[in-house]
Amino acid sequence: MLSPVKHRSARAQGDLTVLRARAGLVRARKVLVNTARGLAKSYGERLRGCNVHNMHPEKAEGLSPVLQTALEPLPAGIESLSERIREYNERIEGLAQERYPQVTMLK
Repeated sequence: MLSPVKHRSARAQGDLTVLRARAGLVRARKVLVNTARGLAKSYGERLRGCNVHNMHPEKAEGLSPVLQTALEPLPAGIESLSERIREYNERIEGLAQERYPQVTMLK
């Protein structure tokens, strides 16, 4: 009735952990961008054209001075997370090439 359960190898589990860690950073970056946009909107202002790829301090130049000061650390945090995500992307690409050849067929 029940078929045997096949567990992942320790190496495969480690590789999956890398993917999940990257996903956590992507979620954290999304939260920071949405926080910046939401705070500006609740103040009656907008961060126009703001997404994870172009969230720069220049986006806050048109905002009131109080809001600029409040939002100042967020772009640096977003950029730091983006850099870590790029590092994970490279690491995952390397894992895919050396351990999982079926990935090239899926691409």
